[in-house]
Amino acid sequence: MTKSKSTPDNKKGKPTPKRKVAEAKSKSSILSPAASRSDKKRLKEQTRLRRTEARAAFMRGDEN
Repeated sequence: MTKSKSTPDNKKGKPTPKRKVAEAKSKSSILSPAASRSDKKRLKEQTRLRRTEARAAFMRGDEN
């Protein structure tokens, strides 16, 4: 009875990764680039403007 260690999913025998390493691996996002401070500020201003326009329309009685 000899056990073969040539299995493709040889997951045993390795130490469990540290929490720091596991979190760092799942934390990185390559889907979107990091936004700069000025980009965030501009987006926040646009959102605020849209919200105030929508509120004014709602107060007038417009549905949209």
